[in-house]
Amino acid sequence: HRYERISTVPDASPLAVQQPLLMRLPGNKVMLFGGGQYDSFDNLQVANIVQVMDLERGTWAQIHPPVHPLHARAWFGCAMVWCGDGQVLLHGGGTYHSPFMDMSLIRYASTADAPTPFLSVESLPPYEEGPPPRYAHTGVHYRGQVIIFGGRAYNTHYNDVWVYALKTGQWHQPLISGQPPSPRKWSVAVRAGSRMYIFFGSPWWGPFLPDLSSVFTLNLETWTWTEVATLGPKARCQCAFVRAGREVLFHGGFDVENRQYYNDMWLFDLHTHKWKFLGEVGVTRASHVLLLRALHPLTVWICYGGQYMRRWLAKASDHEEVVFE
Repeated sequence: HRYERISTVPDASPLAVQQPLLMRLPGNKVMLFGGGQYDSFDNLQVANIVQVMDLERGTWAQIHPPVHPLHARAWFGCAMVWCGDGQVLLHGGGTYHSPFMDMSLIRYASTADAPTPFLSVESLPPYEEGPPPRYAHTGVHYRGQVIIFGGRAYNTHYNDVWVYALKTGQWHQPLISGQPPSPRKWSVAVRAGSRMYIFFGSPWWGPFLPDLSSVFTLNLETWTWTEVATLGPKARCQCAFVRAGREVLFHGGFDVENRQYYNDMWLFDLHTHKWKFLGEVGVTRASHVLLLRALHPLTVWICYGGQYMRRWLAKASDHEEVVFE
């Protein structure tokens, strides 16, 4: 593979943050919002700046006027789930001592010559029966339903599963069998067919549990957990990932137990359940985001952000691209 840096206009680059949210838009553009910085060990400064980057020109533009509720609060640690037909559901977020349980639905469209996309953002009605407030959880979409897993609130880590029906606006908790993954935050969820895959994650500070390096699948028809027998990367959390056809590509992350950042890159085949090590790429980092630009050749943009020992990686010089040929 070859490794390149992307040239951008420095003055227009967004605020340096970790755990930003990234949406691919029509017209070869991406929208970036959310994220935050810690100015001390447990004091998170969140961001609610919304910007769009033109991938061809390398230019950033702020969405103006502000789109409520997208600008209304920072979406740090929320579950962002693509629901098809230009819709994205946002749920929860916040911090461990101030988690949210609200939801918003983004509908978007764009044209190639428009500097920013057209956005419609709807705050969904509050619910009384559903998942408790949380952040650092994850989720997938399946047949008109959003399935969320895990997360953290206060001193509680979750491994529960909740299902939200987009048509009715109702939550329910399915009856699940099998041995679930241990409670965790900052895990990765990917859907392939009728199965939700769960990768990695972090418990509270302390030794990693053995299953944090395992891969789990949840059958979304029978609601059965299965642990996949496979050998791959070391346990970690806050790694970046992107789906590339039948494979999922992972980069970096943070090992809570050993206090170590990674820059290794791995592919996981969703059909064979085999891992492939691709090498070490770029600087070590966690809490960043990846974007798939092309499948042939496989081109991945290490798009934005992240951290390494409290250093925020989001300057123009930290936008990188990797091409696998």
